[in-house]
Amino acid sequence: MYVFSPFLPFPPSPLLLSPLLPPSPLLLSPLLLSPLSSPLLPSPPLPLSSLPPLQMVLLARCEGHCSHTSRSDPLISFSSVLKQPFKSTCFCCKPHTSKLKAVRLRCAGGSRITATYRYILACNCEECS
Repeated sequence: MYVFSPFLPFPPSPLLLSPLLPPSPLLLSPLLLSPLSSPLLPSPPLPLSSLPPLQMVLLARCEGHCSHTSRSDPLISFSSVLKQPFKSTCFCCKPHTSKLKAVRLRCAGGSRITATYRYILACNCEECS
């Protein structure tokens, strides 16, 4: 299991993220969210000069290689119909533990909305579904 400390300065600088990356299969990925973007309250695009600065939200994703071997085994059927000719087994780098986080976004009209997302704390190699 890979665990990292989520306590990074807000907003994190790209230079700061690089040396703090934990070993595979976990990789941090910064995502920029515009305070004007809102799936609930569509608004016409504003000129770039009137846009407030972007806010940075630190997200985590699982990425890496699993050492398990992926394979496909042929299946035998005792009927004339073979619906699934193979049984495939593969392993993927998947989230193991996460926590729910929320971020407040300011809309163009000044109102605020809350967006929620899962923040990944650890990744494991698990069977793909």
